[in-house]
Amino acid sequence: MQLASTESERRLQEEIRQFLATELADATELPRTLGQRIEALRRWQARCYEAGYVGRAWPREFGGGGGLVVE
Repeated sequence: MQLASTESERRLQEEIRQFLATELADATELPRTLGQRIEALRRWQARCYEAGYVGRAWPREFGGGGGLVVE
């Protein structure tokens, strides 16, 4: 059993940290009304998808990234 991160896993962690540092909105800025909040969260989900961070371990034939489960 390997408990330590591999070099590629560490690179992915750093990449995601950088993404969050630049893209993550302040939670206090989320809209208060439910409809606006849902729309804001959908935009966030779209940004995460466009950056390649959604479904990384899903098979490519199902729209995923085909990556390893650890991702």
